[in-house]
Amino acid sequence: MLKKIIPLAVLLSFSNLSVATVHLCPVSTKVTNGCSFDDIGENYGEFVESIAEVIASPYSGDFTPSCNAHDICYQTVGKTQQACDHEFRENLYDECGIDPLCKVYADTFVEAVQANGIDHYNYGVNTAISIAGHAESNIAVESCVTTPKYTDRYNPDMINYVKNEFNSRVGRNPTTAEEFDLLNLYSLNEIDSDDDYTNWTNSVVSHIQNNYLNTSGPEAIYYKQSETFRGYTQAFILHSDLSKGQPVNYKWHMAHNHQEEFDSDYRKTTPPAGGMMYINGYLRVDNNDGKDYIVIDESFYVNSCTSTPCDIEP
Repeated sequence: MLKKIIPLAVLLSFSNLSVATVHLCPVSTKVTNGCSFDDIGENYGEFVESIAEVIASPYSGDFTPSCNAHDICYQTVGKTQQACDHEFRENLYDECGIDPLCKVYADTFVEAVQANGIDHYNYGVNTAISIAGHAESNIAVESCVTTPKYTDRYNPDMINYVKNEFNSRVGRNPTTAEEFDLLNLYSLNEIDSDDDYTNWTNSVVSHIQNNYLNTSGPEAIYYKQSETFRGYTQAFILHSDLSKGQPVNYKWHMAHNHQEEFDSDYRKTTPPAGGMMYINGYLRVDNNDGKDYIVIDESFYVNSCTSTPCDIEP
């Protein structure tokens, strides 16, 4: 849990692709290592590390899911250290249930990260900010396609806040580029991150008012519909003609054929005998005001149902 994250250069392995075959950007995996006390040994000596491991040993295995969640939280833009440590305690207590001794050990874990975790938190969030900034650059030149949600580096509350504030003040949803622009206003105070989220929300409001009030842009939207024959689902169609902005150009890029399709609809045939069906790729819409994207990553269990869609996998 308190182990250094792998270097950023290893995570950022993006490569430029030709405009004719623009693929989805790879997603950098967040690093987890359970309830590790490696850095205690590095900072305070092997004896203290061994004592810490002995103290933690009765419950460290049970605490692994919470420790991994804490590692992930420390690599998320928009999560303060205080919020991560608070969630860590709640998760540990949930795992402890009614065991009072377990909660004593849980408090020991939390106190350890509160006292010694700031360097790891700063490193993790700075790495996430760099990855998010690189993703925004990829969108600007369209070397590969991604969205803020697909990067898996932002606190979901941030994404919801941007969309709600933008919609209420501008009257439309932000494009992908506008969303990145507002999300990446987030700045980390490496001494004390407690006010970072509040400071960011204030900067979002002023940035919208100063830059976007009189703007318009396209909005990528799609919906699904099944195509049936004699009671059997033989294809799924993704319709994008509800996308906003005029005139809109459409571009589907789906993983199964690695070809671009310039049409409002995308059709994929289901497996002959039913079973799992995967729809992966992205939709790009553009007009004179800009461009917008939706990443599509869905799976269905296809059988003889005639409604849309049937037996969606969680």
